[in-house]
Amino acid sequence: MRRSFLLSACLSASLLLSSHTIAAQTHPFESIPVSKAELPENVELNEEWVTGLSHPWGMDFLPDGRYVVTERPGKLKVIEDEGETVSEVSGLPPIYASRQGGLLDVLVHPDWGMNGLIFLTFSEGDSRSNHTAVYRAKLVRNTEGWTLEDGKVIYRQTPSFSGGLHFGARLAMDDDGGLYVSLGERSNQAEYAQNTESSLGKILKLTIEGQPFSGNPYRGKVGILPEIWSLGHRNPQGLEWNAELKQLWSVEHGPKGGDELNLIEPGENYGWPLYTYGRRYSGGKIGEPDSPPNFAAPSYVWVPSLSPAGLAWYQHESIPAWKDQLLIATLNGKTLIALEFDGKKVVREQRYLSDLDLRFRQVKVGKQGDIFLLVDASKGKIMRLSAKLPPLSPAAP
Repeated sequence: MRRSFLLSACLSASLLLSSHTIAAQTHPFESIPVSKAELPENVELNEEWVTGLSHPWGMDFLPDGRYVVTERPGKLKVIEDEGETVSEVSGLPPIYASRQGGLLDVLVHPDWGMNGLIFLTFSEGDSRSNHTAVYRAKLVRNTEGWTLEDGKVIYRQTPSFSGGLHFGARLAMDDDGGLYVSLGERSNQAEYAQNTESSLGKILKLTIEGQPFSGNPYRGKVGILPEIWSLGHRNPQGLEWNAELKQLWSVEHGPKGGDELNLIEPGENYGWPLYTYGRRYSGGKIGEPDSPPNFAAPSYVWVPSLSPAGLAWYQHESIPAWKDQLLIATLNGKTLIALEFDGKKVVREQRYLSDLDLRFRQVKVGKQGDIFLLVDASKGKIMRLSAKLPPLSPAAP
């Protein structure tokens, strides 16, 4: 396991890199073929599965066939009757919804049928001081409708800052019940991604009570938050646990170029802002492109940026063309990406649905292999991709 703990003085010196404009950066993934593609022949698209949503951000599945979805302005909805009925949930905590902040991700506990638990991430505070928070509550239905009960903030990102950018805030849960939380570095606080006494720019692993998980790599280490699973992240907006491979994957926004796909390993440092293939928005240099051995190199990068915002492994048989591929929703890229792998190495990228000119915030794969795409807009919606049913055989004479 490679770990890097950087003294603040060394970090400050490293961050004072030249900001003059330089030539376009090359990267080691340029030879991987990238192509625009049509949907597989057996896939049908319902562009209006659920409409009337305001900036949908996160989605998860209830075991009884219902769905829960967050809207960034601060509403939680339950979808029933295969998209025909959408009900608002009451009992949410106070939410600071500004710019990129608001009600963000939702995760349903695997044992929801017994414990009723769901988890939410949201921006908490006000314009002077705000942060990402993790909230746990029971989602129940009473005579008045859906509501949250016994709600509690179980974790708060530290420190807080003004501003409304880079909250991160995806959730994932592994087979041991570990709750992963991706946290951004709040944009103007890039150096905190390397500060091990701060949770900015980190991926955490928590218990469902919000405490550091027992197997975390930094438990018992002086000067390091024990909840940290990995560090050196910019704004990780996608997080996915692959139960078959026992792997945690993340996508994060780079600055101008340098969006990353990362296989998240415990104790690893992913380099931001010291090592990146991105540039300042002015075109100037931020850090060095190639990671040294004591930092984790990205599994894949995008230059220019596509703003990857959600990801999901497709491990069903119903759409064979995407079997064992990684699906990624993109915002500025306005496309659904499918990555093909050879082991842990990306070998092909295909881009779908770009003709629709829509910002895709999240992609989720249902239990039957259907794919759900959240469209980020004030008049947002959820699209659904399903395998076409085979034609009926003619009746026997």
